[in-house]
Amino acid sequence: MTPTTSQLVFNPTPAAFAVGVAFVVAIAGLAFLAWRRSGYRPLIGWLELLRLVIAIGIAITLLQPEWLETFKPQTKPVLAVLHDVSGSMTTKDVVDTQKASAEPRSREDAARPLTDPRLWEALKERMDVVIEPFSSSLTPAAEGTDIHAALLGVLEKQPNLKAVVLITDGDWNTGVPPSQAATRLRMREAPVFAVPVGAETRLPDVELTSFDVPTFAVAGKPLRIPFAIDSSLPRDEVVMLEMRASSGEIITKEVTLPAMGRLQDAIAWKPDKPGDVKLTLTIPKTPNERYPENNTQEAPLSIRKEQLRVLVIESFPRWEYRYLRNALERDPGVEVSCLLLHPGLGKPGAGRGYLSTFPKDEELAKFDVVFLGDVGVASGQLKPEHCVSLQKLVRDQAGGLVFMPGFHGFQSTLQETPLADLQPVLWDAGQPRG
Repeated sequence: MTPTTSQLVFNPTPAAFAVGVAFVVAIAGLAFLAWRRSGYRPLIGWLELLRLVIAIGIAITLLQPEWLETFKPQTKPVLAVLHDVSGSMTTKDVVDTQKASAEPRSREDAARPLTDPRLWEALKERMDVVIEPFSSSLTPAAEGTDIHAALLGVLEKQPNLKAVVLITDGDWNTGVPPSQAATRLRMREAPVFAVPVGAETRLPDVELTSFDVPTFAVAGKPLRIPFAIDSSLPRDEVVMLEMRASSGEIITKEVTLPAMGRLQDAIAWKPDKPGDVKLTLTIPKTPNERYPENNTQEAPLSIRKEQLRVLVIESFPRWEYRYLRNALERDPGVEVSCLLLHPGLGKPGAGRGYLSTFPKDEELAKFDVVFLGDVGVASGQLKPEHCVSLQKLVRDQAGGLVFMPGFHGFQSTLQETPLADLQPVLWDAGQPRG
């Protein structure tokens, strides 16, 4: 930047100006009297003239003189227009007050005119206008709104930032509180003009927020599919949900939607035939609902005809073991085998579904899940090579291993085996018994 104008200016107060004039007049009068008493000698005249000049200089300082140079910047100030593009901006809750019966517009559509570069054309002669979208650092980014990161980012990228226009609905906030970035902007004398988008209160709506269909199911086995419904209706509503399978089956369930609340429930279905199907859950449109498009969700489901093979290893037939064994045997999708060691008797339990010895590696590989009860490395229980086999089942075949410690505390002996790395807890050496 180079100076364009230079000038000397004074900023006197009335009192300073009066004192300065009075001071100069008094010095001038005294100087003249001294010169006259000397008989108008030239040397005395020059001396008194110097005294008068010094007095005038002192008086000038009372007038607060300043030398001003005006500089014209080579770059224009920057106005940043930040507009929210997160998923919440697709919410349709902006109602035209002149056309109350019209369908509500999305927040994104309502904010679109403010992001049109033609709107800011009138300011381009005085400043540079930068229009930038923002959302969050999540994956995907549209899952949240990080207002702090957006404000801080534009502050760091634009050293000549003079103002920010923030267009957002303020919903789904993530990250650091925006007030910290706003404080830094204020210290830079860059104001933030917030433009809120969206309705102040939720419109009457029913939204199917989740429909958690599992990846696969077993044919002939009952299946519970959880779902969640958010309601902003002013009163409770009784509706009949409908779940339709692409194979032609229709399952219905009557539920009560709580006013201004959330319903979490599950719908039961027993698939008969294996195959790939698509499930569609639908909520019927309720009276006064403004946005029925979010009342349906679809999800694929693979139905298989198979059984899970489960091995239960236990030392004594404690209550937990008996409950688990009975529950697994009643499940048509599970084939259960048991190894009941009975270390005090010297021989394992026998009967339908019982194993006489620990299975070899090729036989153990056939099991999908192993429940390891109150057993350890000891006489009449597991051997070190058995622990290695269980570790290989989990490591090499992605098999499941469930630890069920008991009051004998036998599992504390597994700390010196390869299974120690698989245990999700640290044992208290001072209290080894369960």
